[in-house]
Amino acid sequence: MAKKDQPLEELLDTKPGKYFLNRKKGKTKKESALSAGYADAAHTSVIEATATYKAIVRSYKDELLDIIPLSEIAQSHAENIRQDRDLGARNAAIKMAYEKIEPEEVKDDKEDKLIVILR
Repeated sequence: MAKKDQPLEELLDTKPGKYFLNRKKGKTKKESALSAGYADAAHTSVIEATATYKAIVRSYKDELLDIIPLSEIAQSHAENIRQDRDLGARNAAIKMAYEKIEPEEVKDDKEDKLIVILR
């Protein structure tokens, strides 16, 4: 279980940490789970729901934003959309920006569910 202020280096040395690193290297979820040491690669959503994995994602985002400000990331994204050299990359950047601005599906968080029973 991840401790609240556990350093990112220690978190990355866990199974969820190895899974995270493999995903960042471009491996599929199944490949990442198997190379991280999980016996069953069919339930990657369970790995991603662990407190350790969530702590790693939060720490990674914080460290990334410390190195590269969000405005610089947005500027690079905009430059990629405006470029004419690689239409495939341009279209992918447009699609990514559109999905961030107007998501097609509403993400359903389990924590936000409320069941109401009317009789």
